[in-house]
Amino acid sequence: MKTNIAKLASLVFVILTGAVGVNAQPDAAKPVQIRVIKYRGDMAHLLSQLAESDGTVIGLEIDPRKTMSQITLDLENVTLREILNGVVQSEPRYRWREVDGVIEVVPVNQTISLLDTPVNTFKVSDVSTASALDHLLSLPEVQSVIRSMSLTRSSSPVASAARNAEARNVEKKISLDLSGVTVRQVLDLIAADSDTKFWIFRQSGGVFWVGTSTGN
Repeated sequence: MKTNIAKLASLVFVILTGAVGVNAQPDAAKPVQIRVIKYRGDMAHLLSQLAESDGTVIGLEIDPRKTMSQITLDLENVTLREILNGVVQSEPRYRWREVDGVIEVVPVNQTISLLDTPVNTFKVSDVSTASALDHLLSLPEVQSVIRSMSLTRSSSPVASAARNAEARNVEKKISLDLSGVTVRQVLDLIAADSDTKFWIFRQSGGVFWVGTSTGN
């Protein structure tokens, strides 16, 4: 998988408001390395930008006990995976794992959540990301777990923007036909087919939100 270094350098510069310098070692036989990365800010935002720029799907399950995490990175000669190591060292509430090519960042003290709900079948054809998420969360088996956990789904300005984009037919369309998976696995595949390559699940009390951007 090739990384768009110029784009990645730009996004890190913007995130850091000018506090970074980035260079690459263009050896196709080796993992692409970022020479210097300095970051201080929201963990979710950094992960979403890394996913979009690197083209690697990243899913983030937010720790319900701390819904916002500020991290600090000061790294040199690093690959994406070494950046992820730096992220979880800066925020030890989390760990990361790679599952079928997808990076999932999850709480260290992870418990059974809505994301672990088994999905019998999930089928959508030529729909927007927002519509795919709506369909996933409306499945009978998912609704049953939502009710049993006394959860309520929250919306966000990002979700509204996605639906507006759908109305203008400018958002990438998604088609999937899956069976014997979990909600988490469906999110991985929705994100893989999305423009952002990222998903996030946030729960606070009895309210949850899921999307393919940070919602900020």
